[in-house]
Amino acid sequence: SPEPTGILGLARAWLVAGAGSVVGTRWAYPDDTGALFQVFYRRLRDASETPGAKAVAEALQAAEIQMIRSGSWRASPKYWASFYTIGKD
Repeated sequence: SPEPTGILGLARAWLVAGAGSVVGTRWAYPDDTGALFQVFYRRLRDASETPGAKAVAEALQAAEIQMIRSGSWRASPKYWASFYTIGKD
């Protein structure tokens, strides 16, 4: 698996290239239906403000909480805990 400096270096490259925020993962995870990111993008779309780093982090947190509450195999941290956000603001 990549070292943390490699992960941060890749995220930093996206930020330098102009991205306001980066969502990354520390390890591969099963997501045949895209359930986590369906919730993530819905929450991001519904954010009352222009999506900045805080809105991205809150959308990811809401998606993770929904996975925990699902009661399915997606409730396990091995499914959602690999994700992180890094942002400029």
